[in-house]
Amino acid sequence: MKVHFAALVDGNRSNYFKIIDSIKKQEHELITEHYLNRTVEEIENESFNESKKFHSEFINWMKKADVIIYEITKNDINAGYELSFAMAMKKPVILLYEKNKTSTPFVLRGIDNDLLQVIEYNISDIDYIISEALELAKNQLDIRFNLFISSKQNNFLEDQAQKRKISKSIIIRDLIEKEMRAVLA
Repeated sequence: MKVHFAALVDGNRSNYFKIIDSIKKQEHELITEHYLNRTVEEIENESFNESKKFHSEFINWMKKADVIIYEITKNDINAGYELSFAMAMKKPVILLYEKNKTSTPFVLRGIDNDLLQVIEYNISDIDYIISEALELAKNQLDIRFNLFISSKQNNFLEDQAQKRKISKSIIIRDLIEKEMRAVLA
């Protein structure tokens, strides 16, 4: 799987690199290893255009990734923004926080979403934790298939997608979910 890993630049880099090594050892493709090569000073000294370029790259990394992993031991508003973005894209997200360093962030305790895993970890167990979390995330990935629809149905989907500013596939998934809830209720 393609993995986007992100963490607070001034956090525990030693743990971050162990997480990165674990992802690689399990033969997943890490698409954002360079992400942690930045320093706080470099980020603070970026021009508006450099920040804008980084944001554009970030969007592309999120689109390319099959799964998103964040290390959230230190609170970071960027992680909240990125989590919201990933969840809107229906990507499986794994949030890791170090045991005895913090507790589950309050707002995350109330989120009931199959795509979100919030996991406390000891760095000594990181290989097992990453393995189990990525296996669960793998089972959450979208399955792609061909769907043949009439031009009238396609026109309706395109109109709704444009009005709602979401993809046609999200509209179809939402309709299926709605029907599943009705049938299973």
